[in-house]
Amino acid sequence: MYTQADTTFRVIFILILAAAFLGIVLTAIILQIKLSKKENKWLGLVLPIISFLNAAAIAASVLFFMASVAITSVYVNGGEFTLETVIAQPGDVIGTAAAIFGMFNIPTIILLIIYFATRSKINDKSKLEKMSVMDLE
Repeated sequence: MYTQADTTFRVIFILILAAAFLGIVLTAIILQIKLSKKENKWLGLVLPIISFLNAAAIAASVLFFMASVAITSVYVNGGEFTLETVIAQPGDVIGTAAAIFGMFNIPTIILLIIYFATRSKINDKSKLEKMSVMDLE
């Protein structure tokens, strides 16, 4: 089957992919925190908007693909061939697209949580500064 070298290569490859994925996730989180801390509040919404649009595009592509494809299966039964064509039902198509849309919006939700948490800290600091200025007057 597989040699020791094949198995070692597969393990190393999986570890490299996991490290790259972790690096991308950490980079996105750090970038989101930095953008959210900027004075312009709209900069912190850039990554969540990109993530939302990505989820919408993927869900739309699944929706259109499933709606346009008929799956034909060939069955061999005792030397006879039977063809069966299955077209996805509208409820299945919409349900699958909605599930994929929800799944791909998990990063959007995480980015929005980071944004609102960071912005609330900034708003609290600005309120404290305003109160201290008012106290000095």
